[in-house]
Amino acid sequence: MNQILRIFVALLLAGLNSPAAFAQTALDQYSAAGDMAYEAGELEAAEVDYEAALKLAESAGLEDARLVSALRKLGTAYYMSGKFASAEKVFCRALTIDQRMFGENSIDIVDDLNNLIRCLRRQERWLAAEPLIKRALDIRRRSLGEDDRLTANSWLDLAVNYDRQGKLEEAEPGYRMALSIRRKLFGPEHYLLIPALQRYSVLLRKLNRDPEAAELEAVLWQARRKNGLEGATSGAQGLPPARDNAPSLQQELPGVTSAGSQARQAAGTAAASMAAPAATSEPAQGFGQPATFSNPGVPPLLPAGSESSLIPQ
Repeated sequence: MNQILRIFVALLLAGLNSPAAFAQTALDQYSAAGDMAYEAGELEAAEVDYEAALKLAESAGLEDARLVSALRKLGTAYYMSGKFASAEKVFCRALTIDQRMFGENSIDIVDDLNNLIRCLRRQERWLAAEPLIKRALDIRRRSLGEDDRLTANSWLDLAVNYDRQGKLEEAEPGYRMALSIRRKLFGPEHYLLIPALQRYSVLLRKLNRDPEAAELEAVLWQARRKNGLEGATSGAQGLPPARDNAPSLQQELPGVTSAGSQARQAAGTAAASMAAPAATSEPAQGFGQPATFSNPGVPPLLPAGSESSLIPQ
């Protein structure tokens, strides 16, 4: 019997009246420790902490946003470690739960779809990714509207996916739609147009439509010049997944490593204290109630699965 189950058995045998509160505390501590390790680039340590948090959530029988949060964080750590198949399985579980909670056509499941798309593309499973991209696009068009910037992102995702499969004719409408929406929202020379301009111009060259490609290349040059990117490539390929308001994994973060160790120690202490907790006047929190983690957005969800998603949205 593993450590987590032993803790819960000890709680039940002791007849404690607030095991859920102590379990939630331990879960939060492991999750926080994983967040710190992740931000410090300690991916193996982050995986251990996130796996512990997930086991606690599973042992508690959670089937709500707390379990989804644990799954997403673990999936992100797997993804960043290059364990794309493992990340895919975890993200698939998160999608299943969110579909049950919100519905199969809810905008709330698009993040889960995009996480799966990214994993599939890293494994070069373009055909498997295609229906998920189309589904995300359809949901965004219906929920957000035709001219929303996230709808444009999904059009670009679909175009890139077709392009990677060599389906050049099918790719063109996606590039065209993404450019049209972004021009309307941001203007003709905004940096968000650069990835679509570059890929669309390359596509037109492949289709032997050189005059049209030359026109786009001129617009692309102007956009790069305006944004101080002369001579630069799109910069999309090879970048790590975008993490809003978070530093690069390669960036030094003084003091974070020791903080992560302290958080892991706190997690262990919290778990151990569950066997003999101090009396408290606070009401116990039921596992069926929604809970707010101390920092639910770290690490942020992976963006959609194409290079276009690495551009700030």
